[in-house]
Amino acid sequence: MEALRIAVCEDSAIEQKRLIFLINGCGIPAVVSAFDSGEALLADFGRGKYDLIFMDIYMEGMTGIDAVTAIRKIDSHVPVAFATTSTEFALESYRLDALKYIEKPVQKKAVMELLELARFKKEQIPSLLLQISGKDVSIPFDQITYAEQMGHAVVFHLHDGSSVKASGKLDDYEDRFDMQPFFRCHKSFLVNLTYAQEIDPEFHIFTMSDGTNVHIRREELSAAKKALQDFRSQDH
Repeated sequence: MEALRIAVCEDSAIEQKRLIFLINGCGIPAVVSAFDSGEALLADFGRGKYDLIFMDIYMEGMTGIDAVTAIRKIDSHVPVAFATTSTEFALESYRLDALKYIEKPVQKKAVMELLELARFKKEQIPSLLLQISGKDVSIPFDQITYAEQMGHAVVFHLHDGSSVKASGKLDDYEDRFDMQPFFRCHKSFLVNLTYAQEIDPEFHIFTMSDGTNVHIRREELSAAKKALQDFRSQDH
């Protein structure tokens, strides 16, 4: 079972340690990253980076509501659970599509329910199933920034900076991306338009969100521009 990637944003060291202790005691594999402010979480945050966020509301500086409002502009789907001593912002939290609103002191039962919900949501995410070294490996499509043909293998570059290599040709995988926001811009490249920042028409490249340049076949330049424009108009 793949571990859940969880962010805990809590400015009280005691509450933060308690919540991490409860998460680790639920028996569901999890990798927890802790932050003591909304600003710190936002500095680290990226689309698809976490499977669940526990967010305190009352913090010095940016409130939890403000932090999640900013997060929703980057990732509209990441599950968020607000943890607080007051129900004052309950309606506001649901406006931000919060998974749950829990009161402190947080109880293990509530944490377990949230982890199970997050795991269920994670399992429903559209993913690419690969065979690597005889094992099935599932990669969410929204984690793939682009795919690249390298020799007799395809390298899937991921949002977190890592990559996964699978044998075969890019042609063999392309059909699996039909319902996803990907564009085949070159015989050796397939890009996720979600991570495409801009197109350089002079050098025929996509500039990706991490600064990587992905080549566009000259004959595909007009189609690439249209695909990116159409994607952005649908996304907004």
